[in-house]
Amino acid sequence: MNIFFKYIWIYLCRIPNVRGFGIQSPSAFYFATEVINQRKPYYKYKELANAIGNCNFIERKLLKLYLRIANYVRPANIVIVHSDSPDDGRLTNAAKQYMHAGCTTASLASVEQTWDDKGLAFAILDKTSYPKIADAISRMSEGSCIILQDIYKDDETLALWKELLRLDKSIISFDLYYAGLIFYNPKHTQGNYKVNF
Repeated sequence: MNIFFKYIWIYLCRIPNVRGFGIQSPSAFYFATEVINQRKPYYKYKELANAIGNCNFIERKLLKLYLRIANYVRPANIVIVHSDSPDDGRLTNAAKQYMHAGCTTASLASVEQTWDDKGLAFAILDKTSYPKIADAISRMSEGSCIILQDIYKDDETLALWKELLRLDKSIISFDLYYAGLIFYNPKHTQGNYKVNF
């Protein structure tokens, strides 16, 4: 199926979750409306689009979201978790550029380092990246975020996503269909939100 028609179909199926409907938490609602569904252009979009090159509509939309998330989180560290996905190199390099453009003061770190400071991690979810992601969740500091791409790629990946959500009661997650976002905040109760992206 053409990627644009698939995008329209998924959007229509998830229409009850458009623009943050059903989100009761004020901070989660703000994030859904002002970061996820932001429509205004950011300062680096054109420059990065020329640097990245070949990306389809969905990938470009996700990369712009990653820039906005980095701008929102303002992490001290950006972590890239590598997987066995054939798209790993191209997508992780693009995500790294977009996230670093969103927060130029962040340094690149490895996933094995401790998360003493606020961090932002990116991974393509699969069975090889899962143990590293689960370990990172157990060591996250308050305000840290993990971005997981392709959470609905297949049944196994969806099962891994659901398993990650059960790891800790202090996580707030956003299911965007094309990506999943996990925030660690021990002051809030667990919240799992579907947002039409």
